[in-house]
Order: sequence, then C-alpha cells, then structure tokens
Amino acid sequence: MMGNQNHAVSETRLAKTLFIITAASLLTWLPFQILLLLLKFGVIGNLPYVDVIRETGSVSSLLRITHSLSLASIRRKVKSLFIS
Repeated sequence: MMGNQNHAVSETRLAKTLFIITAASLLTWLPFQILLLLLKFGVIGNLPYVDVIRETGSVSSLLRITHSLSLASIRRKVKSLFIS
C-alpha cells in the first residue's frame, strides 16, 4: 500500500516539474516568437536590429528541425541498447 502512495507522490512531483519547465520555456520564447510574427506580417516597421532578429529566427527554426531529426536517430540508438 505504501509503494502505491510513494509512486503517486513521485508522479505528482514529476508532473509539477514538467509543468514548470514547459511554462518557463513558453514564457522565455513566446515574446520572441510574437515579435517574429509581428515583423513577418509588417505590423512592426523598421526597428533597429530587425535583420538580427530575423536571422536569429531563421537559425532558431533550423536548429529545431535539426534537433527533431536527431531525436529519431537518438531514439533508435537508445532502443537498440535495450532491445538487443
């Protein structure tokens, strides 16, 4: 009976931790993404460093694509460690 209670407590802690990490990530990246959208649709005119912001957005998108592609290979490697 005690094992089930400990398991529930650890799952609750994990859920809280994941929520905090997700919220922190969202709060840090959301303003940047909103700024990129406003620049893309011309809501914001020429601001200083607009080119830097656009380039950073392009690099950010490229890194996201590269990271997602690398995850598949990482998953295969980790899976092979446990299945073999």
